[in-house]
Amino acid sequence: MSSSPATPRFSHEVRTTGLLALPLVLGHVSTGLISFVDNTIAGHHGTDTFAAVSIGTALLWLPMLVPIGTLISLTASVSQLHGAGREREIGPLFRQALWLGVGLSALMFLFLSVVPAFLPAFGIAPEIVPGATDFLHAIRWGVPALTLYFC
Repeated sequence: MSSSPATPRFSHEVRTTGLLALPLVLGHVSTGLISFVDNTIAGHHGTDTFAAVSIGTALLWLPMLVPIGTLISLTASVSQLHGAGREREIGPLFRQALWLGVGLSALMFLFLSVVPAFLPAFGIAPEIVPGATDFLHAIRWGVPALTLYFC
């Protein structure tokens, strides 16, 4: 079986794309590992702490998908502008993304500040609510940095 002339080019493209994608993949995997580390540490502390952190983590990441999904398009837009030789438009686009990130982080901060009041209505056990509230109030301060990271 002979290989076609396109095969070396295809493998070169796959290798180059993989090399370019590696930092993005590592960044997303690292971001996902945050909740794993939180839960592992909390599990060593006790079951109530583990439950509180699990609830807090779920309440962080579910709405966090909105800023992630919104801001992830920035990468493709910057790539298109760079590929088209329109580098001068990247700065204004990035600044707009930063403003969007700030606005989305403010909404997330507000959400994480208010949602603990509803934990009993969600059926969360009363002994878990204080720990989950403390966790949510603590992690809300990291939301702006996390949201801007996705820019």
